[in-house]
Amino acid sequence: MRPIQLRLVQILEHTKDDDRIGRYCDLLIASMVLLNVTAVVLESFAAIYTTYGAWFHGFEIFSIAFFSIEYLLRLWAYGAVDPDSPARGRRDYAFSFYGVVDLLAVLPFYIQFLIPGLDLRILRILRLLRLLKLSHYSSAVEDLLQAIYDERRAFGAVGYILAIVIIASSALMYYVEGAAQPDKLSSIPAAMYWSVISLTTVGYGDVSPITPAGKVISMLTAFMGVATVALFTGIIASSFNKQLVRRKVIYEQELRKAFADGVITEDEEALLEALKTRFELTDELTSSLRERIRSETDRATPHPDTPPALPDKTR
Repeated sequence: MRPIQLRLVQILEHTKDDDRIGRYCDLLIASMVLLNVTAVVLESFAAIYTTYGAWFHGFEIFSIAFFSIEYLLRLWAYGAVDPDSPARGRRDYAFSFYGVVDLLAVLPFYIQFLIPGLDLRILRILRLLRLLKLSHYSSAVEDLLQAIYDERRAFGAVGYILAIVIIASSALMYYVEGAAQPDKLSSIPAAMYWSVISLTTVGYGDVSPITPAGKVISMLTAFMGVATVALFTGIIASSFNKQLVRRKVIYEQELRKAFADGVITEDEEALLEALKTRFELTDELTSSLRERIRSETDRATPHPDTPPALPDKTR
C-alpha cells in the first residue's frame, strides 16, 4: 500500500520533472482552479447569472466533488511520507500551508449547510480562495508569509515608526489646515485618511493642503512615506535572500545524509527530488551540489584496494 501512496504523492506534487502523469495532473488541477475563479467573476454579472445560474450551480457541485476527492487523496497519500507514523504524516499535511489552502477550497460550500441563511455573496468571495491552490506550483505566497514571519521584529519596529508618523502628521495637519478646510479635516481621525494616502504615495487628490504650513507638512509626510516603503522593501528582500540560502543549506544537508553510506536509495532520491521541486532549485545548482558532495565523500572514504600505511621505522 505504501508504494501506491508514495506514487500518488509524486503525481499530486509533481516531484519529478519527467513525470508525464504528474504534469497532466498539475494541468488538470490548475485548469479547474482557473475555471472556478472565472465562474465566480462571471457570476457577479446579474444578467449572466440569471441566464446560466443552473450551469454555474452544476459546475460548483462538480468542482466541490473534484477538490474534495483531491484533498482526501492527498490526506491519505501523505500517510506514507512518514513511515514511522502515518498519522503524523497526515497531520503535518493537514496543518501545513498547502493543506490549509486545499481545505479552504471546499470549506465554504460545506459552511452553508452548517450555517443556514449565510449571505451567498460572502461564500462567492470565499470561493476565490481556490486561487491559492496554485501555490502548489509556486511558493510565492508561502515565501512572502514566511518572510514576514521571519522578520516580524523588524516589521514591528518599522510599523511602530509608521504609526508615530501617521499620528504626528495627522495632528499637525489638523491644527494647521483644520480651520481652512473644516469639511475635510474636521478632526485628527479625519486627517489620518490624508496621512495614510500621503504616506503610501497614492495621493488621490481629494484632500490637498492650501496653506503654506500645510504644504510643508505634506512634503515631509510624502518623504517619510517613501522612506518607509524603502524600509519595508529592504526587509522583505533581505528575508527572501535568507530563505534562498536556507533552502540550499537544507537540500545540501539531505544530500550529505544520502551520500553518507555511499548509495542513494530510491526513497532518498524521491525526497531529494521533492525538496528540489518544493524549493524551486535549478538543475545547475543541484547538479553542482551533487558533484561537490560526491567528490568530498569519495575523498573521505578510503578505497578498499588502498594498502594500509606502513609504520614509521625512522623513530
